Amino acid sequence: MSIAVDNIHEQQQQLQMQQQHQQQQHQQQNCMLKEMVNDRWRIIERLGSGTFGDVYRAVDIKCETQSVAVKRETHSHGKERTLSREKGYLLKLRSVTGIPAVHFYTKLNTYTLLVMDLLGPDLEELKSYCGGRFCLRTACILGLQMIVRLRALHSQLCLHRDIKPDNFLMGVGKTSNTLYIIDFGLAITYRMPNGQHNPMLKERSLVGTPRYCSLNAHNKLSLSRRDDLISLAYILIYFIKGHLPWQGLKYKEMGLSLDEAVRQVKTDYTSGPKAAELRKDLCHQMVQFLDYTLNLRYMDEPDYGHLCRLLGDIMRTNQWSYDMTQLDWYNI
Repeated sequence: MSIAVDNIHEQQQQLQMQQQHQQQQHQQQNCMLKEMVNDRWRIIERLGSGTFGDVYRAVDIKCETQSVAVKRETHSHGKERTLSREKGYLLKLRSVTGIPAVHFYTKLNTYTLLVMDLLGPDLEELKSYCGGRFCLRTACILGLQMIVRLRALHSQLCLHRDIKPDNFLMGVGKTSNTLYIIDFGLAITYRMPNGQHNPMLKERSLVGTPRYCSLNAHNKLSLSRRDDLISLAYILIYFIKGHLPWQGLKYKEMGLSLDEAVRQVKTDYTSGPKAAELRKDLCHQMVQFLDYTLNLRYMDEPDYGHLCRLLGDIMRTNQWSYDMTQLDWYNI
């Protein structure tokens, strides 16, 4: 009886601690509102949150029509600080089209702030706005810009390692037709100082997002350029079909973790007994796109031009123009 009472007491303490932690987070988020950053930007509203912390919209007090995004990362013991890494890659890639500019960075006692360009909606939001999928033409045009972004990153020896629709955003104003890539918190350099490719090693845990990451990530292998492109292939199928077969799995009923359940189903659909089902209703160029990325070896230099030609061939075959104003979200 005393054991049961002790368990209840322990659960109550844990719940109380969780509530206190949530309350502290809420207070911290509210404290940021109307706060000034570097005596230049006034924080107006909280836009969302990620694994690193929270994102806010701020306005330039000298020109209140100009907004920026402010990322805030709270320092926690034992937690890797990702904003420092992100700032480093954004500065390294600042000359690349489709990379948001860094305006300010500071590391304080309890948190770090990164001020950067405020962009438009991400591709996940736009897909939902368009009824849950994109037409093939829109998918191809977006895919071409995504290939160009990844080729530019890889040419600077940068691996993104978390390619997903949420990390591709459209610009605003004059750059509203430019696709940006964001969130470099998991990025790494894939060559060593001596110029040699990083060796393939075992990771401690999965790197990336289970829905879009490669089987190499599920198998906890070091990632390379091929893995960014495999994720891109999955994204294009997701855009065209509206879903991927390994979404919404009842993994607990399967007696598996989410990672293991997705890995199992993904294996069946990419190279196992259900491979034909994943490729069903895809044009042959899109099937070739997927298969090309899946067949790349760890240290291979991808042929980005080949991937662009596959999508360009779809456009030519259907006599589609590259007019960005005809993308799905402009015609609703």
